[in-house]
Amino acid sequence: MDKMSDREIIESLRSNVAADNEAAFEYLYGLLYTKVVGHIRKNNGSEEAARDIFQDALLAFYKLIRQERIPEDLKTEAYIFSICRNLWLKKLKKQKREIPLEEEAHDIPVLAGQLENLITTEKHELLELALKSIGPDCQAILVAYYYEQLRMEEIREQLQFSSVQVAKNKKYKCMKKLKELVMNTDFFRKRF
Repeated sequence: MDKMSDREIIESLRSNVAADNEAAFEYLYGLLYTKVVGHIRKNNGSEEAARDIFQDALLAFYKLIRQERIPEDLKTEAYIFSICRNLWLKKLKKQKREIPLEEEAHDIPVLAGQLENLITTEKHELLELALKSIGPDCQAILVAYYYEQLRMEEIREQLQFSSVQVAKNKKYKCMKKLKELVMNTDFFRKRF
C-alpha cells in the first residue's frame, strides 16, 4: 500500500465511504501494529493483549476524528502509539502490577483530557446500554432519580406509583437489578 500522509489518513477516516475507512485502517495496521506488539510484549504483555489494545486505540482515534476533536496537523503515528501506551498503562494499573515501562523517544502524549473524555463517553454509552437491558420501567425510574434528580414524590407522580414507598421500593429493586447485570455479565464487568 502507498504511503499515506497524516492528512490523508484523517480525511479517509472522516469519509462516509467504507472503502476509505478500510484503506486507512489497513495502512495504520501496517504502519503501527508490529511496533505496538513489540512495546507491549517488552512490558509483560501478550500478543493477544497487544491486539486488543491496538484495536481499542484505533477505535478511540476513529471516534476522536469523527467528533472532530483532534488538530489537523496531528502526527498520526505518534498519537496512536501514545493512545496504545496509555491504554496499556491503564490496564496494568487495573491489574495492580507495577512494571516500569521503557521510554520511547518518539512518544507524544495524548492530551489527557481527550482520552479521559473518550473513556467517560464510552462508560456513559455502556451505562445507557445496561439501563436499556433492565427494561423500560426500571430505566425510567433510575433516569428520573439519578439523571433528572427528581424527588421521590415527583417520580411517584410522573410514573403513577400508588405511594412514595412503592416508588422507593421499585427504585431499590431496579438499582439492584442493574448492579447484578453489570457484575454478572462479562461484557459489562470487563468494561466498567
